[in-house]
Amino acid sequence: MRKLVVAGLVCVLGACALVGLVRQDQRPAATPDGNATAGSIPYAELAAAREPSSRTSGSMARVDVDAGRAVAVEPGLIAMLEAVARAEARGHDREMEVLLTALIGRIDRLRGILDLLESGGIAENHLARRGAVATLVSAAARWSRGGGPPGLDGPAFVVEMLQRLPRQSAEDRALLVAFLSGTELGSNAVIGANQLEVVLGLCRDFPEDAALYAQLLAGLPGDPAELEPHRATLLAALAGDGPPALTGVLLRALLALDPLVAADAAEELLRSRPDDAMLRTVVAEALASAASPERAVDALLKLKDTGQFGAFAALSDRPETREVVRDRYNALVAANLDGRGRRVLVATMRNEETPLLLGIGATDPSPEVRQQAFLTVTLTRDVGTEGVQALRDAYARRSDPRNGLGARGALIAVGNVLIHTAGPAREDALRFLGDIARDPSVRLDDRRMALQRMRAHVPADSIADLVHLDADDEAQAGK
Repeated sequence: MRKLVVAGLVCVLGACALVGLVRQDQRPAATPDGNATAGSIPYAELAAAREPSSRTSGSMARVDVDAGRAVAVEPGLIAMLEAVARAEARGHDREMEVLLTALIGRIDRLRGILDLLESGGIAENHLARRGAVATLVSAAARWSRGGGPPGLDGPAFVVEMLQRLPRQSAEDRALLVAFLSGTELGSNAVIGANQLEVVLGLCRDFPEDAALYAQLLAGLPGDPAELEPHRATLLAALAGDGPPALTGVLLRALLALDPLVAADAAEELLRSRPDDAMLRTVVAEALASAASPERAVDALLKLKDTGQFGAFAALSDRPETREVVRDRYNALVAANLDGRGRRVLVATMRNEETPLLLGIGATDPSPEVRQQAFLTVTLTRDVGTEGVQALRDAYARRSDPRNGLGARGALIAVGNVLIHTAGPAREDALRFLGDIARDPSVRLDDRRMALQRMRAHVPADSIADLVHLDADDEAQAGK
């Protein structure tokens, strides 16, 4: 992972974006003015280009390929794009800045690059394609909020570039979206509130790619002042039936603008589409990460969905929610109410003190909540020998529904202990697993699970007496 930095442009480049698209090519580079040096490839006639879009951002229609028109390519343009890709691959930021400045300074060159990508004429030229993407992203980063070189309305070109995304190949379209959504200029995302309407138009008119286009809005909420003029647009889009990925982005933006209105809109969404599991997930995660502590906690309690792991993590990462979570839990447990809700609350306590969670694991009236407490406390930390002993004690009481812990919950928690601990606590955990595996009163499936947990951590001869558990498994399979 590295960052591309060109005149204030910061773009995180993942290895997946480079492999197969940027390869070391020994062709000579172009000069900054666009003239190819000796030995560079001659330009070719490129077929299957499409006319530039003349539609507004609010309405889009599908564009058919006009296979009868060729694209006239400026001599040296392809060589310049190759040079950009080489400079990026080698980390030559100054060289990239010179090349990109020359390329994005002329509207005809920028449109020519779009024509090249749309025509498929450089589909096999990996260097040129990579350079084309870098150039277009650089232009969007510099001009999306205003300005532009002589003769170029920068924001209008960014809109044109977004409108022409459906005309790219699926691979180039995905690459452009990934880089546009992952690029920053200073502290601002390249695509933001000013491009909201055109991105929503793409999502609406090309629903099969709506989840992809929704990624363009990853930079929202950005500056709330920029979002304010788009409040009605956000609310209208949230009320639509867009994909969950888009709903999550829009909801986070509205939460930054008006948390109360956004929380009400989120609850209405859940009421209107109760069977949409993916929508439930994105709404829960958005509320957990950005709603007020009270609304965020109440929303998770209403959902009572113990599988919302992303939302639990988001809520636990917010220190201001800890007191609200504790208060809600204490009130419910004092009245012995809503065991499922208590389990949700305990699942959000990842950053709570270890003694508090071990105490819940020993005392909550619900066996499911006690198990959740042990899973939560062992998930991200070293609980030490005291934590392993607390697990042993709870397991020893497993026949008591008031304060025991079943074998399966104990095994999962001890597995977590092995991941996060070393030294005496790890040895205690392995002994605990051995005791379960060797106990004939324990269910065979649980004994096998204990053995599997041990195998990666102990010498084979130390568990040789347990190989019969595997033999039992084979015997059962043969029946």
